[in-house]
Amino acid sequence: MWYRVGDFSFWKRPGRYRIRIYFEDKTVESCPFVISSHRIASQTGPLAVRFFYIQRCGCEVPGWHSPCHLDDGRFPDGTHHDLSGGWHDAGDYNKYNGYTPLSVYALARFAGSEADRLGDEPPGFPSPLDEALWGAEWLKKCWNPDSNLLAGMVFSGYGYWGPPEEETDNIPGSGDDRPVLALGWNELELAAAAFAVLARKTGSSVWTDICRDMWETVLSQPAFDNDLNRGKRLLAAVEIHRLFEETESSSEAHSYASSLCDSQAADGSWNVWPMLDLGLVPAALAEFLRVFPSSSLKPEIQQSLEKFFLLWDTQRVAPFHIPKWDKDHIFYPYHPGEWYAGQNSMYLSLAWAGFCMENSLPHPLAQEAEIRAYGCLDWILGANPLEICMMEGAGTIHLARYHHRYESIDNGLYGHVPGAICNGYVRASPSSDTPFLDIAGNAWQTNEPWLPHNAYFLLALSEYERNSHRKKRIRKR
Repeated sequence: MWYRVGDFSFWKRPGRYRIRIYFEDKTVESCPFVISSHRIASQTGPLAVRFFYIQRCGCEVPGWHSPCHLDDGRFPDGTHHDLSGGWHDAGDYNKYNGYTPLSVYALARFAGSEADRLGDEPPGFPSPLDEALWGAEWLKKCWNPDSNLLAGMVFSGYGYWGPPEEETDNIPGSGDDRPVLALGWNELELAAAAFAVLARKTGSSVWTDICRDMWETVLSQPAFDNDLNRGKRLLAAVEIHRLFEETESSSEAHSYASSLCDSQAADGSWNVWPMLDLGLVPAALAEFLRVFPSSSLKPEIQQSLEKFFLLWDTQRVAPFHIPKWDKDHIFYPYHPGEWYAGQNSMYLSLAWAGFCMENSLPHPLAQEAEIRAYGCLDWILGANPLEICMMEGAGTIHLARYHHRYESIDNGLYGHVPGAICNGYVRASPSSDTPFLDIAGNAWQTNEPWLPHNAYFLLALSEYERNSHRKKRIRKR
């Protein structure tokens, strides 16, 4: 494939356009695109939020399904506790506290942001804050102060393929209640961060109290010995400080930030599996600098972020702005029988980090970080080898099918959930590091939507418009 990169940023006139080039005696035209003020936020923000609404479990979603899974869930000791609600995590109907806390956090951060205010959402859909509260209510049900854990997951497997309201009889205690199982990790840190944001935005003591209790639980437990967990703790400590403005939370945030600077490898990387959360640690460090701009750690953190950015720049898959999986592979080098999926959360978490780092790095690196972040959004929205927009309802060219049980719903939409972001490209085979996206079928590795993709998209979009608004204010001065 051939790619041509051009800078059209000088062209500001609103309208609908195509780019036409002449190459080797052929005329080539781009897909149509629109230039208008705040186009990305106004069009994609509402779609990204609407995805969560349509993924709701335990209630009617008009046009999609009746109240479902009202009998969740059965605990290992045979007792029943009401865990109805929440969101179907992906293209199946299971619910996990792997990425529900991140999703509540992202929706809460997005609510009321510049990007939210620019959204062009038709009436009849919940606001981002309402959607964040829907997810938070399920997290509250899952929180068990006695065990100091969130319920891990409500899991019925992957065998059922039909409308969600028909998977169980929706009568608690009748024998087909879906079981509640443990996860190999627990997301108390991001749940506490989400509750802190909701407490600030709603003023409700409900979220303030549970946030304080959960954070005390987090602090009573040793941190997992990995950089991703420390990054989540840092993010939570920053949000706790925004809420309570306590000396203790400042000290905790400084401790985690310093630890992450110390654990960074010489090449600029952190010990984080790239598939999903690669951008969370640098985003958390940049958030720290926003809340503590005069911290004595500022030079060290800026140097750390610069090292990370230079690694991203070195491993960039030109002419695109996404990074390679590692220095030797573009996509995850899976082996037959391994679990693997597309890396869209990797790129979207990096978009969030890049827009955050724009405020933390010196010029011109700040501008370069912004360009890389834009490029990661571009990859999702169509600037990729097959020119597929991987968010349903945005762009021009979409997947023919998604890997989603909603395909079985008789509403004429065949599982095309508005705002759904699919997993994305993977290797064509274990031995071939070439891009594959299932444009005709519905392979789960590439075509399944998943909560973290939309969560990181909303975080990136919030930061993108925040930066745009800040620069506009500076120009007006």
